[in-house]
Amino acid sequence: MLEFVENLRGRVTHPLTISSWLISSLLISLSGPFATFGTTSPTLSMVYWSGLIGTAIVVATAVCEIVKNITKESRTHGRDLRVSLTFALIYGPMFWLFVHKMTAEHDPIHFPLWQTTLYIAVLCYGILYIRRIVGVGDEPVVIHPRLAQRLGGLKNAKIARISGRDHYVDIHLTSGDVRPVLMRFSDAIDELQGVEGVRVHRSHWVAKRAVVGVAREKGRLFLVTSDSARVPVSRGFRGHAQQAGLI
Repeated sequence: MLEFVENLRGRVTHPLTISSWLISSLLISLSGPFATFGTTSPTLSMVYWSGLIGTAIVVATAVCEIVKNITKESRTHGRDLRVSLTFALIYGPMFWLFVHKMTAEHDPIHFPLWQTTLYIAVLCYGILYIRRIVGVGDEPVVIHPRLAQRLGGLKNAKIARISGRDHYVDIHLTSGDVRPVLMRFSDAIDELQGVEGVRVHRSHWVAKRAVVGVAREKGRLFLVTSDSARVPVSRGFRGHAQQAGLI
């Protein structure tokens, strides 16, 4: 759940997403579609449309994450279709009620809810299709490190961090599972080649994607990871964490 929230927050607060939200809100509020031009003041229209578009972005992003986690699919036409239909069923009634409320006292728009939902589904799928063609928003290729091959049936699992324990290395997955492997810690790090991460302690390595925060306690520094762990950052490796942008 924590990983889902962090992924959602990261996508929604991305500079490109925020820029798209502001620009589209301004253009739509000025153009006044669905006979909304002139029914409210420019300021109020901007507030209405920015809220409506912002809600659409959050709902669409959440639906994408949920469908991805449920289907375990990469970007496919089938997954895009499922995202579009789910988003339209959730967002369609909200949009329909909003437009009717905006135009009720002036020139009410008479179109059925099913038509609104269908239009939104088609528009959403069209946007996803265009993004696929131009390569915008595509998910990065998942790199499975050699270390993941030691996990047997979980070889496609995402590694959040590893920690050394006696002669074992505990492999912590983003799912919360922990798998001990009999090997040297330095060898485990070598087998993580291709995964973006950093060694922050003589016995701890973390993947950058798994870091969700920083904590300090009695002069000690910790990285908070998506599996709710507090990974200590030693003085000798603090520079590595700083260079990686984690602190």
